[in-house]
Amino acid sequence: MEKDSKTSESRDELRELASNCPRKNQQENFSVAFVLQIINGTDDPIFVKDRQHRWVLLNDAFCKLLGRSREELIGKSDYDLFPKAEADVFWEKDELVFVTGMCNENEEVLTDNRGLTRFISTKKCLFEDSEGNKFVVGSIRDITQYKRVETELRQSKQLLQLVMDNIPQYIFWKDLNSVYLGCNQNFARDACVDSPDDIVGLNDCDLPWTKEESEWYRECDRRIMESGKPELHIIETQQKADGKQHWVDTNKIPLRDAQGNVVGILGTYEDITERQRTEEALRHSQAKLQKLSANVPGMLYQFMLHSNGSVSCPYVSSGCYEIYGLTPEEIQADASLLISLVHPDEREAVEQSIAVSAQTLQPWYWEGRIVLPTEQVKWLRAVSRPELQADGSILWDGLIMDITHSKQTELALQQAYAEMEKRVEERTQELAHANQALQAEIAKRQQTKAELTTSQQRLALLIQQTPVGVIEWNTKFEIQEWNPAAERIFGYSKSEVLGSYLEFLVPEVARKHVKQVTIALLQQRGGTFSVNENLTKDTRIIFCEWYNSPLVADNGEVIAIASMVLDITERKQAEQNLMLYKQALESSSDAIGIGDARGNHIYQNPAFCKLYECETVQDFIEFGGVSATFTNSAIAQEVWQTTLSGQSWIGEAEQRSRSGRIMQTFLRSYAIKDSTGQNIGLVGAITDITELKRAAAQLLEKEQFLRSVYDGSEHAIFVVDVLENGDFCFTGWNPATERATAISSIEVIGKKPEDVRGAVDGAAIRQRYLRCLEANTPISYEECLTFHCQESWWLTTINPLQDSEGKIYRLVGTTFNITERKQAETQLKQQKEDLEKAIQELQQTQMQLVQSEKMSSLGQLVAGIAHEINNPVNFIYGNLIHTNDYIQDLLELVRFYQQHYPDPILQIQDFATEIDLEFLIEDLPQLLNSMKVGAKRIQEIVISLRTFSRLDEAEMKEIDIHEGIDSTLMILEHRIRATPERCAIQLVKEYSNLPLVECYAGQLNQVFMNILTNAIDALEESLVNDETALREGFTTQVSQRGESTCRLDDSRHDGKVANPKGQQSVVSGKTTDNGQLTTDHPQIRIRTQLLELNKVTISITDNGPGIPEALKNRVFEPFFTTKPIGKGTGMGLSISYQIITQKHGGFLECISPLGGGTEFVITVPLRQE
Repeated sequence: MEKDSKTSESRDELRELASNCPRKNQQENFSVAFVLQIINGTDDPIFVKDRQHRWVLLNDAFCKLLGRSREELIGKSDYDLFPKAEADVFWEKDELVFVTGMCNENEEVLTDNRGLTRFISTKKCLFEDSEGNKFVVGSIRDITQYKRVETELRQSKQLLQLVMDNIPQYIFWKDLNSVYLGCNQNFARDACVDSPDDIVGLNDCDLPWTKEESEWYRECDRRIMESGKPELHIIETQQKADGKQHWVDTNKIPLRDAQGNVVGILGTYEDITERQRTEEALRHSQAKLQKLSANVPGMLYQFMLHSNGSVSCPYVSSGCYEIYGLTPEEIQADASLLISLVHPDEREAVEQSIAVSAQTLQPWYWEGRIVLPTEQVKWLRAVSRPELQADGSILWDGLIMDITHSKQTELALQQAYAEMEKRVEERTQELAHANQALQAEIAKRQQTKAELTTSQQRLALLIQQTPVGVIEWNTKFEIQEWNPAAERIFGYSKSEVLGSYLEFLVPEVARKHVKQVTIALLQQRGGTFSVNENLTKDTRIIFCEWYNSPLVADNGEVIAIASMVLDITERKQAEQNLMLYKQALESSSDAIGIGDARGNHIYQNPAFCKLYECETVQDFIEFGGVSATFTNSAIAQEVWQTTLSGQSWIGEAEQRSRSGRIMQTFLRSYAIKDSTGQNIGLVGAITDITELKRAAAQLLEKEQFLRSVYDGSEHAIFVVDVLENGDFCFTGWNPATERATAISSIEVIGKKPEDVRGAVDGAAIRQRYLRCLEANTPISYEECLTFHCQESWWLTTINPLQDSEGKIYRLVGTTFNITERKQAETQLKQQKEDLEKAIQELQQTQMQLVQSEKMSSLGQLVAGIAHEINNPVNFIYGNLIHTNDYIQDLLELVRFYQQHYPDPILQIQDFATEIDLEFLIEDLPQLLNSMKVGAKRIQEIVISLRTFSRLDEAEMKEIDIHEGIDSTLMILEHRIRATPERCAIQLVKEYSNLPLVECYAGQLNQVFMNILTNAIDALEESLVNDETALREGFTTQVSQRGESTCRLDDSRHDGKVANPKGQQSVVSGKTTDNGQLTTDHPQIRIRTQLLELNKVTISITDNGPGIPEALKNRVFEPFFTTKPIGKGTGMGLSISYQIITQKHGGFLECISPLGGGTEFVITVPLRQE
């Protein structure tokens, strides 16, 4: 209740201060109220918590942040409002401030009353009032928007990287020293590095290129960066990782900073190896085609009908001059000349047949006349096949032959036959003349036939050399002819396929339709055209164009099928790629616009429409075109001129939309070139970076703020990035860390823990970082670090940072120097140890003093008792001699009376019988002798007591060790001899001839007493635990050889074991046969020995149960005992150990194999130094 009262008073502390102040302090009261007003007026939430983590003071901004009133919050804790996980974090951070007294700044997650998650930056400090009450004072900054912008920027960066990685080109950028700063995924794969991040820091010499290529690349980089001008379409070689040489088309552009200074270079390239090979093959093919077309009778051509109705001839062979008297260039310049030269009577039919072929895409056949400018009339035969192009135009590939001579021959023959039939009857007389004319005609026909044969030979040559596959089938569609081009297309030689059915060229899925196609082909007299999938010899699927024409005999019967095959696989793939590119263009988030060579806007994708608010191309043109989008006309002019010059323009620009909205854009403008390098248009890609620029500015401002906090903080802060391979790399090392460690950030940034701290310390640091990763939660630890040969202690806290996917990518550590605290702890610990040691020594000393005093008192008592007993015993023993003499005299007198008065009076006889005079005469000497033996025994006991009573002697003197042992055994005899419960304990003495030993006699006797007492206790406990000993009695007898034996005996006298003399069982080592006793009986062996090093050892061994290994090392510890309470203090062996080791400079050792008894070995020097 008292604590709650203090908390309540602290909550209203400011108000009470104002109300309790005297009137003369009104100015101070005003200041307090003013402070309250400021706190409530600030935008940052502020709170105060007591030691129980309850809110006691809140400003308005804090209440607004949580969406609750002050009355709802005061006296509550985090656990009353927030989820437990969040409340645990708040409590832990508060507790850290309470415990350490140090301010704490961190980012936390908070859930408001609407369930929305907010990111907050919190600073908490400790405040202690005059009464010693502690409070946490905290301020909060809502960083949710910043986190959102940061996430968006990260996502935008990832998206940009994703786009760049998916661009088919290879992209890279370098610094001024041609050291790589980054690349896209394609380049990383080409350069044989695992990821784009791994390229950083490498140069061309580190990549698979040859040395010459690397030097050439670096020379190009230097030239471009020095000139500041980009170089485009650099055709160069590049060696790949597999050692093969490839051709690449490279573009390099200088990179500039905000001030326009060149800071590096941006490069892109594409692999054009296949294109080079294709172009080379195309050139070779064109050369062959030119050679072939030059030898083909007639003209090979391509005729194009454009979607707007215009016509052109992309290709015309040189044979056109022989037919039309025109060069290929003249026809290509104006293809309409071919139509204009057609005979006027046939021109309309020609145009109509072309239109029909264009509509149906059926082959075009024509035979007719042309009229040359020289008015010469020629007969021509034309055949071609149309193909619809992607742009809607139609292209005919065909052949035109001059058949004038054949026509003239035909007409001449017809006229000749007509004339002959008409005049055969009339002009018989002119038969000879007619025959001559006929011979002349025959000669002409032979000449025509020869020309026709020549033409057929040329046609055969064309079939053999044309790049178009030519195949002839019989009506069963078995191959009859197979030209070299067909071999190249399908991979089969002519000998392999002759006579084969066409099914082997058809994929499995289409073979069921083969029969239907062949039947339809035989019924189609005009021929067919199709594009099919076909199989090659190596099972590849290829796309082919088929021109199939039935060969019809004069009787109208189809006798064969002729096919022309063109492999269009590459063209199909190109068309497919073109469709993909077009789809990518349409779905691109970047605005993309295309213009022709004159700058006319002709295309825009949906993103372009949205950006500039122009739905169609016409809308954009009406808006004013590209120039109208720029707010700075100079930049528009620069972009226009740069692109038209064939170069690229890349940069940022300020533009406007159709509605006037101003936006910041990232513009890339490129020239589109044909195969000859001529500009045929331009393309622009525009990215709206308005929000990105705004967010970047805000992020930069926030970063500068955080950087100032980071650099200005008095606490050591360091940052460790978690690399993709799981390694760690320092990326942050603030000035406070530099001052604390005396290591500059230059020596740390970019390095691993082992590089900074060495192998041993670095490995320990790495283990802590790994532990933080595994725990996925902040960890704290203390560590001792050595900086410049000086050790210091630090309390370090590591916080893991996660990306949007929950993956830890960075560790942020804060550390505090706790060297002084650790030194204080060490000093306190040392003092505690010293105090414990002093207490222990004091206890031991106290026990020794008590024990010494007890033993001294005992010694005095024993000495007194021995003295008091010794005097009467000596008196008795001395008088026994006289008594014996007197008794002998009296007995002699009695014998004389019996001898001289054998018959005494009756009264004397009766008295002699009553006292059994004969027995008395016989027993009295024995009785006196027993009394003498008893007195002697008492004398020996007194001597032992007198020897043992030297416990209080402080001076060191020479004594007989054996005498001290025997005196101790004498005192303990009552425990050694047999009792009704057990047999006697055997004593085995193996005494060596020892000289006198200089020692403290009384203290050494005390040691013998303690060890022998423990041995007897152990043997008695062993006997008590033995079931046989508990169940049956034992009788102890002394054998004639001096050996003590135990046997079962039922004879008992007054409840005691029969042992009339109560003699202790002692076996001398000199009297036994082998110096050993059987281990079936309890025994104590005492052995003394003189060592060569002027030392004496006394070994006391029992055959008891022994001491467990776990307890053996503790037997000499003070107060340690295994005896029941009241039977031991635990100080006997401890004092004995100190007497031997400290007082005598000797050794006391305990040897106890489990189950093998216990041996104590005492070693003391003969002389004390």
